[in-house]
Amino acid sequence: MSIVVGGENLICTLRSWLSRWSIEDSRADATRCAKQISVPFLAIENSADDGAPASHMHEVYAACGAADKRNETIEGANHYYAGQPELLAIATRIKSPRPGYGSTTCLND
Repeated sequence: MSIVVGGENLICTLRSWLSRWSIEDSRADATRCAKQISVPFLAIENSADDGAPASHMHEVYAACGAADKRNETIEGANHYYAGQPELLAIATRIKSPRPGYGSTTCLND
């Protein structure tokens, strides 16, 4: 169980915390789940991301099953755009392949 308010976990079990933050113990598999995406897909990579390796976004994008997909890179952007409001503004102006489509979620049981 994990209770999220404002984008961050306030209350969670040890299992949900490990699944979110531990590569070794996580049950999440973005590359596997990306194969199931059939709606237009937009991948945004931050070139100075200090929270996720660049190879991860490349793997997810390559595995994405959507016929309509697009990859964008924000040069110099870090994971949370900390101290980079101008780069965050660039990222928020990127248009999805087809505006109005939602996202796909994959849960590993």
